[in-house]
Amino acid sequence: MRNLFCISLALAAVSGCAGGSPPQATSSTQGTTVVRTAVVTRVTPPGSAGMPTRLELRYDNGASAVVETTTSEVFKAGDKVRVTHARGTERIERFDDH
Repeated sequence: MRNLFCISLALAAVSGCAGGSPPQATSSTQGTTVVRTAVVTRVTPPGSAGMPTRLELRYDNGASAVVETTTSEVFKAGDKVRVTHARGTERIERFDDH
């Protein structure tokens, strides 16, 4: 009788796992990558060699931010950019949505 009870519990547990909604998103020790698009509204060139360029951005959701970048890419007001945040670093690159 005890074996029948254990088998019934096991079947109930397994049947509860079948079907249903897909698994929820999980995080890992690798962190999260966030990619957003924005328009450059202002560029402040570096004051001296080795200093970062300051970009003022307006994200597609209306939020604004000031970011600094040391990339060799040249940006100008009106450029559409992709901003990628991953593992504590931020990368900005020109974005062509065509």
